[in-house]
Amino acid sequence: MSPSRAMSSLSVGFPSLGFVLLLGSACSRPEPAPAALTYHQDIAPLVDRYCAGCHKEGGIGHFALTSYAEVQRYSPLIKSAVSSGRMPPWLPAEDSRELHAKRAMRPNDKADLLAWIDEGMPEGSVDMPRSTDLPGVQMVAAPRPDLVLDPKQNYSPDSSRPDDYHCFVYDPKLLRDRFVVAGQVKPGNHHIVHHAIAYEIPEAEAPAILAKDPTGRGYTCFGSPGTTSLPVTIMGWAPGGVGMRFPQGTSLRLHKGSLVVVQVHYNMLEGMGHSDRTVMELELSDEVPQHELYSLPVARPKQLLIPAGAADAVQTIEFPLSLLASRFGLPANKLTVYGHTPHMHLLGTKIMTALNGETLINIPRWDFHWQQGYQFVSPYTATGTDTFKLECHYNNTAENQPVIGGVRQSPREVTWGEGTLDEMCLNYLLLSAE
Repeated sequence: MSPSRAMSSLSVGFPSLGFVLLLGSACSRPEPAPAALTYHQDIAPLVDRYCAGCHKEGGIGHFALTSYAEVQRYSPLIKSAVSSGRMPPWLPAEDSRELHAKRAMRPNDKADLLAWIDEGMPEGSVDMPRSTDLPGVQMVAAPRPDLVLDPKQNYSPDSSRPDDYHCFVYDPKLLRDRFVVAGQVKPGNHHIVHHAIAYEIPEAEAPAILAKDPTGRGYTCFGSPGTTSLPVTIMGWAPGGVGMRFPQGTSLRLHKGSLVVVQVHYNMLEGMGHSDRTVMELELSDEVPQHELYSLPVARPKQLLIPAGAADAVQTIEFPLSLLASRFGLPANKLTVYGHTPHMHLLGTKIMTALNGETLINIPRWDFHWQQGYQFVSPYTATGTDTFKLECHYNNTAENQPVIGGVRQSPREVTWGEGTLDEMCLNYLLLSAE
């Protein structure tokens, strides 16, 4: 029987239309109101998933978010950071090629967290079942520390200048070629470490590098480790960086007899602490990989010019991949691109890379304090004729100048440079060449 016929039969013998309408409204029950969000059931799992990895005792977050009291206390900061997209710190836009270890918050999780704060942050009962509808955390497995690059003592940078570049020399005593499969950097003083880069120094140049370091405490190396040939990058770190693990079947070669130099750039503009002991750990393998990796820098330093007051200065670098391969003596028949590490300084606003017009990485809101390398879920297979593009944008207006010692700096013409107040348009391509 259809609903309309059922209603008609029920109304027979009842002259009061009002009764029939009342009966009809009773048959259509209103939807129950959704249960109120509570901390222990809904928000604690969400905070654990997206926030507590950094915001915990000893973590890189400036405060812990591991209890109701802590989340309640910092709720204004949480609301501001999450609603603006600053947190969780995941900068690539959705049009980037699919990436490993994403930290982006799902839209519905973001809406729940903000709604809970607006609703007064009810705590609920610790005995309530926790929500389980959350994506798993994508983590990079920590390296087995086969090679630990540790200066064994603190270094005190020269605080009389704004930037101090110091190179620490390590002899891994390689009796045969070995292969790097994973690594991580542990900065000793996050307040002053601008970046750390590990370079391989070939055996032929080892005596000259050792001569620069007679005391064993390192040497000043503004810009580069001081080799005559192009240095080979093993891995690096910048603020926000995470550990790396190369894709299965790939690794980066360390040659017999080579040294490793770790260059640490100290930013002394704010005088935040005066010593550091940065440590790097590498996991090594004896197995020759199916695909040997290279980390190749892309930049055109002499062409970077950012006029004083420019709201959106742009540098665009575009070339066939064969040019990059030939510069490093690599074949260009088949180039497999596994990932990127983009880099700019304080004036940078957005950075984008593309191959043959397809976006690889798009970071529309650059943040100097959250830099890292990104690996693609599906590597990009290219040839030397494919065109690579790197595009960097900068804001050099008065409102976007860095504040040093409580004083906002005045706009000035900015060019490529190694200092924190200089700029870069740089991207490392992680690739194999066959």
